[in-house]
Amino acid sequence: MSNALQDNLNSALNGDVRDHQEQGERPENELKIWLLVRKDLPISVGKGLVQSGHAIGTCMANTAFKNPEVVKTYLSHAQPKISVGVKNQHELVTCIAMCREAGIEAVTVTDAGRTEFNEHTMTFGAVGPCYRDDLPKRVKRLQRFTDWDSNA
Repeated sequence: MSNALQDNLNSALNGDVRDHQEQGERPENELKIWLLVRKDLPISVGKGLVQSGHAIGTCMANTAFKNPEVVKTYLSHAQPKISVGVKNQHELVTCIAMCREAGIEAVTVTDAGRTEFNEHTMTFGAVGPCYRDDLPKRVKRLQRFTDWDSNA
């Protein structure tokens, strides 16, 4: 492991996530977590942050139990993530199922309906950490999510 990657890992394990790599040092194909955001379900920024935390945290915990070396590698590469939009719950469930069929860790988050929603509502999904090349084609083609207004 290079010094920069070891520094990334040490920083993360000490509660300070940062990337010590220079731009040219980053691999073209790196482990990432993909956050799948429903574009048809506008929610407050605060609720979105919490729901994404559930999704990413669960992916990391599940992967840590199943394959700790993948988590160590992911942490050493400064934990890259990308948020992508899905049209609705059906597309979210379909993408998550495709990733699971491909052997990739994939989770969904269903809100309990205590604050912004009146009932249990599936809000987010997360996939990884994995390499982009391992994703099913449909998931690779999802576009970056920026905000609900511009993604509607």
